[in-house]
Amino acid sequence: MAQEFNLPQVEVKALLEAGSHFGHRKRRWNPKMAPYIYGSKGDVHIMNLDKTKQMLNIALKAIADVAKSNGKILFVGTKKQASATIAEKAQESGQFYVNHRWLGGMLTNNLTVSNSIKTMESIEKLLADKESTLTKKEKLSYSRKLEKLYLSLNGVRSMKSLPDLMIIADTNKELIALKEAAKLGIPVVAIVDTNATLENVLYPIPANDDSIKSLSVIFGYIAEAINSARPQPKGEKVVKEDLTKGRGSANVQDRSVVVKAASEVVKNLVVANKVDAAPTEVVKKSAKPVKVSQDVAAGTKEEESTKSKAKAPEKNESVAKIKTLS
Repeated sequence: MAQEFNLPQVEVKALLEAGSHFGHRKRRWNPKMAPYIYGSKGDVHIMNLDKTKQMLNIALKAIADVAKSNGKILFVGTKKQASATIAEKAQESGQFYVNHRWLGGMLTNNLTVSNSIKTMESIEKLLADKESTLTKKEKLSYSRKLEKLYLSLNGVRSMKSLPDLMIIADTNKELIALKEAAKLGIPVVAIVDTNATLENVLYPIPANDDSIKSLSVIFGYIAEAINSARPQPKGEKVVKEDLTKGRGSANVQDRSVVVKAASEVVKNLVVANKVDAAPTEVVKKSAKPVKVSQDVAAGTKEEESTKSKAKAPEKNESVAKIKTLS
């Protein structure tokens, strides 16, 4: 199945560099986590990264199965260390997320949550309306209310039904979400530390849930598994093939075809506009000496002779006046 989905290859070295092997202090441990603990260093438990790799691969296969059938996956992580990573990886894989505060009844009381989402959308339209008659004080109160709704519901605003799988960053922190998923029969994938509870967790991933690097590495594997298993849109492959065409020697043939097509278009335009010749031919013909017909030449000569005759009497009159004066 790993070959079918092209699942990411989990590396123990990457988990080690991210600090995924560090657990909590010995006095805070959960005895049910003993199979995943390698030993201790000082007062801190050290987890077995071979077991982490094994359990992570099992979880990735389950996640890929859900993604292949276009199932909905909900990422949940409201602690500071996980908030940014949860939002980034969920958006990267096109899934839903809750990264600020889990509202009680978000899954079991879906009607109330859907009404809150409608309220959020109506406030957005109200603030976006340029012709609204709201005062500054009213706009300020609406914007503050919208910010609170954004933090809690923006990641699930388009989730119209219950998710098919839930991924939790810390089971102790998200205990309410874990109980709601168990009540509705939603399978859960969870990153569990040495102090975490394993109840209602179907696919546990033993790792450090307090390190930003550890969470980013593990959720990076999860996002990659979802993207590799999720069916692509129909037009996506065609676009990629078109982008790869026209490289190297194929460009020469494509250019020749384009030139021929352009010449045909020019010919059609010339015929449509009833032009006798192309612009280059017109320039060449205009450069040749212009031949004047005999009739036109004779007409110009007659006009010149009549002008000279009209000027002649004026000269004779001036000569006669000079003679009389003398």
